[in-house]
Amino acid sequence: MKKQENTAKTEVSSDMELKDGNETGNKKTGDRTLLCDLIAFVLKIGWIVLVFLLVLKFIVGITINHGERMTPAFSDSDLIVYYRLAADFQTGDCVVYAGEGNTLLIGRVIAKEGDTVDITSDGLMVNGYYTTEKYANGDIVLFEGGAEFPMTLSYGEYFVLADNRSEGSDSRNYGALSNGIIKGRVLLSLRWRNF
Repeated sequence: MKKQENTAKTEVSSDMELKDGNETGNKKTGDRTLLCDLIAFVLKIGWIVLVFLLVLKFIVGITINHGERMTPAFSDSDLIVYYRLAADFQTGDCVVYAGEGNTLLIGRVIAKEGDTVDITSDGLMVNGYYTTEKYANGDIVLFEGGAEFPMTLSYGEYFVLADNRSEGSDSRNYGALSNGIIKGRVLLSLRWRNF
C-alpha cells in the first residue's frame, strides 16, 4: 500500500512539475508576444507620424492668418490649411504667398496672366472694366512707393489683393506675384476664437 501511495505521489509530483514548467514557458511566450505587440504598435505609430509629416512638408501646409487684412473671409488667428501642389490659380482663389521676410500672407487672386490691372480714384479695373467684388471690404488705396499702374501680367503672374483693401501688403506693394512666391491655394480655415 505504501508503495502505491509513493507511486501516486511521484506521478502527482511529476504532473505538477510539468504544469509549473508549462506555466513558466507560457509566461515567457506571453511576455514575448506582448513585447512584439508593443514593438508593432510603436512602429505603426511611427509610420503614421512619418506619413503625416511628409504630407505636411510636400502636399499641404498650415499657417495662421495674422491681422484683419482678409476680413470678413478670414479673421485674426484663423488656422489656414493650404494645398501646396496647386499650380494654376483662378480669379477669386484665396492663396498663401511669401511676403516680406518670408512671412506667409493670405490674399485673393484678382487677375492672372494676360490681364491688365489698373487702380484709379474710381476703383479697381481689370481689362478695362471696373470690378464689383462681394468679398472686398473698404476702399482700395494705393501705397506710396508701390507698384505702378496700369500693369499687364506676364506668363505665370498673378495680381493678389487683401480683402480688406485699406490694409495689408499685396500686389499694390510687391507688384505681380509669380508661381514661385505663391505657396498654395487655401483649402480651409479653422476659426478657433472670436466666433
